[in-house]
Amino acid sequence: MWKSIAFATCLAWYSLSGVAVNLPAQDSVPEFRKNTENTFTVTGRVVNNATGQGFAGVRVSAVNTRITAMSDEKGEFRIDLPDGRVTLSVEAPGFHDQIVPVKGRHNIEIRILEDNGKAFYDETVFLPNGANSVTRFSTGITAINEDITARLNGQLRVLSQSGIPGSGSTIFSRGLNSLNASAQPLFIVDGIIWQMQENAYSAVDGFTNNPLALIEPNDIEKITVLKDATAIYGSKGANGVVIIDTKRSRDMATEIEAFINMGYRTPFKTIPVMDAKAFRLYASDMIRGMDVDADRLQFLDDDPTRTYYKSSHNQTDWFDQIKKGAFSQNYGVNVRGGDNIALYSFSMGYTKNDGNLDNTGFNRLNVRFNSDINLAKNFKVALDIAFAQTVNHQVTSGLDEVSSPLYLSLIKSPLYHPYQYDTDGNLTARLSDTDELNIGNPLAILNNTANIKKYRFNANARPTYRLMDKLELSLLFGYSWDKEKERAFIPDKGVSDVPLYNDLGEVYATALNQVRNLQGKEVSATIDFRATYDILKDAVNKLQVFAGYRFYNDIYDYTFGKGYNTGSDYLSGLENASSSLRYMSGQNLHQRTISWYLNGDYALYNRYIFNVSAAMESSSRFGRKADALKIGGVPWGLFPSVSAAWIISSESFMKNVDFINFLKLRLNYTLSGNDNIIDYARNSYFQSTHFFGNAYGLTLANIGNEKLKWESTSMAKVGLDFCMFDNRWSVNADFYTSRTQDLLTRKQLDDVAGVKYFWSNDGELENKGFEITTNLRIIDRKDWKLDFGAMIGKYKNKVTSLANGSYTTSIAGGEILTAVGQPAGVFYGYKTKGVFKDVAQAKEAGLSVKSNTGELIPFEAGDMHFEDVNGDHIIDSKDRQIIGDPNPDFYGNFNFNFSYKGLTIGALFTYSYGNDAYNALRANLESGSSLINQSTAMQNRWVVNGQETDIPKATYGDPMGNARFSDRWIEDASYLRFKSLSVSYKIPVRTTFIQGLSVWASVNNVCTLTKYLGSDPEFSYSSSVLYQGIDAGMIPLSRSFNLGVKINL
Repeated sequence: MWKSIAFATCLAWYSLSGVAVNLPAQDSVPEFRKNTENTFTVTGRVVNNATGQGFAGVRVSAVNTRITAMSDEKGEFRIDLPDGRVTLSVEAPGFHDQIVPVKGRHNIEIRILEDNGKAFYDETVFLPNGANSVTRFSTGITAINEDITARLNGQLRVLSQSGIPGSGSTIFSRGLNSLNASAQPLFIVDGIIWQMQENAYSAVDGFTNNPLALIEPNDIEKITVLKDATAIYGSKGANGVVIIDTKRSRDMATEIEAFINMGYRTPFKTIPVMDAKAFRLYASDMIRGMDVDADRLQFLDDDPTRTYYKSSHNQTDWFDQIKKGAFSQNYGVNVRGGDNIALYSFSMGYTKNDGNLDNTGFNRLNVRFNSDINLAKNFKVALDIAFAQTVNHQVTSGLDEVSSPLYLSLIKSPLYHPYQYDTDGNLTARLSDTDELNIGNPLAILNNTANIKKYRFNANARPTYRLMDKLELSLLFGYSWDKEKERAFIPDKGVSDVPLYNDLGEVYATALNQVRNLQGKEVSATIDFRATYDILKDAVNKLQVFAGYRFYNDIYDYTFGKGYNTGSDYLSGLENASSSLRYMSGQNLHQRTISWYLNGDYALYNRYIFNVSAAMESSSRFGRKADALKIGGVPWGLFPSVSAAWIISSESFMKNVDFINFLKLRLNYTLSGNDNIIDYARNSYFQSTHFFGNAYGLTLANIGNEKLKWESTSMAKVGLDFCMFDNRWSVNADFYTSRTQDLLTRKQLDDVAGVKYFWSNDGELENKGFEITTNLRIIDRKDWKLDFGAMIGKYKNKVTSLANGSYTTSIAGGEILTAVGQPAGVFYGYKTKGVFKDVAQAKEAGLSVKSNTGELIPFEAGDMHFEDVNGDHIIDSKDRQIIGDPNPDFYGNFNFNFSYKGLTIGALFTYSYGNDAYNALRANLESGSSLINQSTAMQNRWVVNGQETDIPKATYGDPMGNARFSDRWIEDASYLRFKSLSVSYKIPVRTTFIQGLSVWASVNNVCTLTKYLGSDPEFSYSSSVLYQGIDAGMIPLSRSFNLGVKINL
């Protein structure tokens, strides 16, 4: 009976799909006809690999034909083919699709596997170019980049930029393909470029814009990563392409899905700092080198009768004061269905995530409507409309000692109390002001969090007309409208005053409080016309070509206002700021791109596969005199790609190699470009400048370069895909080498030019590496399933040419070297050999530093012992060398997925090995040079002759440079992270109204194994290549617990 039900179900499924199927009788397989001259008859049996029993209702068809058969109750089928060299496609709902080459066989057994969301035989199986797709996503995530970070780490190198809800990620594809231009991939959502606004300005320092947070993860059907044949995307494809497809209705049956998720995120951790007792001892050391009267410092006055005693003799854990657990909630409903005229998919959702800092958080409201309408027999249109609004309540992040509450909580002395005492010694609810060490109160910042609102409306329409069976015309029109409003206010009460300097370094005013406003708008329009012609399509040959024209226009403008001294913290508007301390700036950026593209695919017996594609593109970012093809006086870039594949497993000599189900060799060469720089970099222009705090005027802001062009990245790749042991083990492996030429660089100018730099094309770099993905069905039983999957990636990056030689870039107190023969982003500083434990050891080394007057000052006991590279016994910039490399040796993820009937348990791990990090936060918290609080490691600092330690003595001002940028601050940031553990259960309930009910629970960021001393070994200060591996004290990730329920009606 059950076989009959399964058979009927599958038949209904195929009927709804519009497939005409000729079925054999269900009671028995019909008598097979003898082979004729034009017919090759194949019989076989489809078996469920888990049970070993025949499976009914499986569609078996010859690829690229209408020849189809279906298995009967015993799993048996018969199909008449035009040739014995064709390939069969096997499909069954709930099971993995398969392809089976006939290879001249007349009888075939096909074993099918239940679907686990990781398809090997996807749409790329008959293409020469590889792609990686994800169709199942984690629960309890706010933005889809969180899943890209976890599930595609290995195919991409992905790093979280912050633990703040809705924050972005830094993504690199196949190494680092640029130095100064963006190295982030191109994002395509439903066929339209999703503007990532990487150059967007913000009113909040440390805030990372993340347009992917505007997409509800539950709306996404599939994410595909393209790294081959990206030439068709022209000057935007060099860094890879990430394609996001949102959900659409696939059949006419009405489906209603509602879900609710609730979560809790634990407080994050950071570097531990000294308590009150340890700080007093440290301060005593520091005061010895300061020109200050110790008796005037309140925290050293132990007279309890003093009015300030209670305020300055405490044991305050400032970090504990600002952190908290955070709750999240997510609600949504999806409705899909339609009729033979139109199919639709509607979704609506709301997300609210509180932050781990008081008064911070992220909210999102999203609505999406996708439809597919049949207007006539050969004419249809896809129409998509979506709107999203996000609200961020944020604060400054990073090493800002004025307005970053996290950093303030670490450097502020624990001796001071967060709240004021009145004259009678009673504690009040009023926040304490800046302390006597001029360190502000972090709670004052959290009471005035910034408000960031973003809106995006986008509409896509794709009419498609089929003139004949072989020719199809389509026109994609996309429109996107974005608006942003940001408001930030830093109060006077509880915050340090900030001196304002003019260009001569003179103080012209003091900022008591500060207000920042930003308003921006972006409008994007895309037109993509395409003609597709199926020249040949049968069991032997398939030849398809398509050609098209694409126009992309983007306008982004913003206005930024900043003002100081509103007169009162109750007056927080920009209009209240002092007229002489109010500044306005902004930009109007306009980008236009025109592309003509062509693609051709040919397959012989679906075994020998070829692809040729090319794009010819011009952009407003290109200089008029760029070294390129000129048409009508306009420079055009030409980007070709050639690919080939050989499905070896389809060859007749593989006929008896039964354990190999599929084996494909892939070759590819692609030339693509990267033009992601400031829109007007090729132009000379002026900007408004405030002179010495007294007057405004125009100054030269950029010197144009009409020879400016795109970066060109050529990549050669060989790939191998195979599936073995009844498709239970699959592997995709790619080995690549790439070369980027015409690097976009900022070349230095003479002082008389009026600006320091201008943009030019100079330099080259290369990447070599591999990426391997594997999936294995370890246990495959009727009720029990266990799957294992893994990804690993590796790249070696090297700068091969620089027109003006090597240079360094200063970031967060560190130095980044760019030099020929070295990887991008390496750390350049001093190597240490320990701490001089006594006077004799220091004298034996004989090292000194040279003061500003030329005096030699010797290192003494308790100072750092730096390596004297040039042997002149003077430690200076000539002794710097490479001290670390942020690029990993390899990175990736692995996962386990166990299921028993309706219960599923999943575990996901991510890892990175061999990458160094500059712990800039620790460099500040262990500098031992001022009266800011320090990490607990400073309790082991050198204090007495003969002491052996790795922490030098604390000296105010650090005259010997013990805290200079050195390998003291370079750490191994390798890690293994238990990224997520999830449990879901499909409750076996089915009624007239309820079609499915499931509950789930998950834990994200379960635990991390690492030697890294910072808050979190996974971080990214910026998406820029040169900023990688720099830990500037951003808010780290923390553990979260989530519960949810989903109901299908």
